[in-house]
Amino acid sequence: MLPDQKSDDCDSASSAARSFTTSGTGIQLERILTDNVSAYVSAAHAVACHALGVRHTRTRPYRPQTNGKAERFIRTLTSHLPHGAI
Repeated sequence: MLPDQKSDDCDSASSAARSFTTSGTGIQLERILTDNVSAYVSAAHAVACHALGVRHTRTRPYRPQTNGKAERFIRTLTSHLPHGAI
């Protein structure tokens, strides 16, 4: 969880997700789904995703169904992790 959505924080979150998935969880990070906040559509974030070897996809504007899927995934993930793991 990050306090804001600045470019550096978004890149750090992507790196943290990659570190988490490679730490013996058995989860393979292939894609990152984000909304269309400017930090996620920046060239710096594209470079960071490329360096991590992940495909970045963004939710379609005005499609709450897609964002709902992302929100539900986060809710499921946080309910199965020890408190403070994220």
